[in-house]
Amino acid sequence: MKKILSFIMLSLFCFNTASADSFNQLILEGMKIGEKFTKYVDEATIKATNMENFKNNKYSVSGFDTQGISENFDQLTISYKTSDKDYKILEIAGQKLTSNMNECESIRDSLLNAYGTSLQNIKKVGPETNNHPADSSGKSKLSDLMYIFKSGVLHASCVDWSEETGYKDHLFFSISEKKFMQWKQKNIKY
Repeated sequence: MKKILSFIMLSLFCFNTASADSFNQLILEGMKIGEKFTKYVDEATIKATNMENFKNNKYSVSGFDTQGISENFDQLTISYKTSDKDYKILEIAGQKLTSNMNECESIRDSLLNAYGTSLQNIKKVGPETNNHPADSSGKSKLSDLMYIFKSGVLHASCVDWSEETGYKDHLFFSISEKKFMQWKQKNIKY
């Protein structure tokens, strides 16, 4: 786990090569970082879909089953500051179930290709494969790939769970405001 956190933190702190403007133009499932979440769903739905993913409640995340709705993802999560009455989007993340790492990497690469030239001059870190921090056996793996912008991160991770965990392999794909991602790395529940 230390190795994964070190990789992510080093990546976030050391590589500030792209302009904030190019990050703010990234769209995932029709949404952008910084938009009001209430543009897409009402406040009651946001509160009803809240998931407890963090060690404290400074930030919140709402989760949605998008099977049959989204071509790209089976689940979508949106993160925001809990006290923010405007519900400004800080992270948009999607998960897609996969049957193996090759399928995951193919879907990941297809999603990344959709961004075209917007990732061309951005610092790319990875892919790097490590043990998953939630599996102490060391049998579950993560293959992380990140594009580091001045104000945010595009993160794609193929997760290969060991059979013993009972979890399903999947692609995790997100765009996150950098300050939120740094906080999340220290405060996520496993």
